[in-house]
Amino acid sequence: TTTIVSSLFLTRYLAGLARDANDSGKARIRMRRASWKAKLSRWVRENPRGYDNVDYDNDNDNEKQSGPGEYPVPPGIRGTTMTSITTTTTTTTTKMPLLVRIHLPTQMLTLCEGEQVLAQYPVSTGFNGAGEFNGSGCTPRGQHRVRLRIGAGCPANTVFRARRPTGEVYGPELAAAYPDRDWVLTRILWLTGCEPGRNRGGPRDTLRRFIYIHGCPDSAPLGEPRSHGCVRMRNADLVELFDLTPVGTPVEILEGDEDRSGPGQDRRRRPLVRVREGAEP
Repeated sequence: TTTIVSSLFLTRYLAGLARDANDSGKARIRMRRASWKAKLSRWVRENPRGYDNVDYDNDNDNEKQSGPGEYPVPPGIRGTTMTSITTTTTTTTTKMPLLVRIHLPTQMLTLCEGEQVLAQYPVSTGFNGAGEFNGSGCTPRGQHRVRLRIGAGCPANTVFRARRPTGEVYGPELAAAYPDRDWVLTRILWLTGCEPGRNRGGPRDTLRRFIYIHGCPDSAPLGEPRSHGCVRMRNADLVELFDLTPVGTPVEILEGDEDRSGPGQDRRRRPLVRVREGAEP
């Protein structure tokens, strides 16, 4: 019984101390608020123009409190400084869209960012000329885009069959063993047409014709049409182009000085983009 009574007394005593401490803390907070409000009211009366009532060229009381070149701080707000507001103008550089242009007459591929030419590469397009029909061996014309990027990270001269690396690396022995093979090396940019009825859908579908931009043996001639319809490039050039062209990059393949600007738009000559045709399915 004595233990129970002692425990109850101790519990009530501790609860009372906690309550007194809480009340005392609240009282101190109320006193601080009242003091701060009184100081702030006095400061407002003495500075009817607020922050504008400051001469930053003279060493007045406000500047002594806040520091030169800073807004004055009301009394009671310790450790807070309202510094002058500086307006910063940020220049945002808008990145222009990329475009690959393949010019069939000159057998040149041009990579553009807006109207700026980033790079130009010699290529080799379809030996049978320009055309869209399946089995023609021709390079399709018109507006395309990069549908798939294949071969990222593969060594130069990696051999691809049906868009898969075979594990071989092209060299003199493979060249002697398969002299008539249409080599697809290093990287593949698989194209798809964007113009229904011309290079998209039916027997004219660029994607189903397996038209790529791909690497070829460094000994193969470029600058003249010799492919089965695809666009052949030097391996080093292709690696550079591959790294700069994400999926969806527009590819424009032109047969001549075609003008595709709409009514009222600026008409200017645009280089033709050359695409490789007819790799093995």
